[in-house]
Amino acid sequence: MKKINKKEIERLLYIYKINKVIRYGQKREEKFQTQSVAEHIADMIFLAYYFRELEPLAKNLNFEKVIKIILLHDLGEIETGDIPAIFKTKQDFADESKAIRVVKKKIPKVFAEEILDTYKNFEELREKESIFVKALDAMDALLFWQTEDGIEMLKSGYKNKKEFPQKEKEYYLKKTALLNESSLKTMSQYYEQIYRQSEMWEIINKE
Repeated sequence: MKKINKKEIERLLYIYKINKVIRYGQKREEKFQTQSVAEHIADMIFLAYYFRELEPLAKNLNFEKVIKIILLHDLGEIETGDIPAIFKTKQDFADESKAIRVVKKKIPKVFAEEILDTYKNFEELREKESIFVKALDAMDALLFWQTEDGIEMLKSGYKNKKEFPQKEKEYYLKKTALLNESSLKTMSQYYEQIYRQSEMWEIINKE
C-alpha cells in the first residue's frame, strides 16, 4: 500500500493557500474564506498534475481531455450556484443539466461546441478521463476540509446541520467505492488515509 504522510498532506495544503491571496489589494470579508467554484477548478488542476505522476493509470490518459473536463464540468453553476454534493437531489441534477444548455448559449463558440458532451462525459463516467476527474473532484473536496478555513467551518457548526453526518457518510462510501472500482489504486489509498486523519472521520463515526 502506498502511504501519504502528514508532511506530504501539508505540502498539498500549502498550495491551497493561493486561494486566500486576493488580487488588486482587496480583502474578503467573510469570517471563513470558503472556496469559490473557480478556486475548486484551479485546485483540481493542481491535483491532476500531482496524481498524474503517482497514479499508473493516469499516465496513459489523454491529459488535454482531463484538463478540459475539469475546466468545463461546473460551468452550469454560473446559473444554478453551487450546492454541496452531499445535499444534491435529483431535481438539482436536472436543473444543472438544463443550466448547461443556458450556459452554452452565452459562452464563446470554442467552449460551447464541447460543453454538453464534456458535461455528460463527466456525469455519466463515459471514459477513463472522466473517472479520473470525478476522483479529483472528491479529493479536492476532502482536502478543502483539511485547510484552516475548512476546519473552522466544521467547528463553527456546519457539521451540526441535521443531515450532515449521514449524508457525508453516504458520500464517503460512494466515493471510496468509485475509487476502488476504477483501478485508481494510489488515489484510493490516499483518499482513505487522508479521510481517516481528518475530523470528518470522527464526524461520520460518532453514532
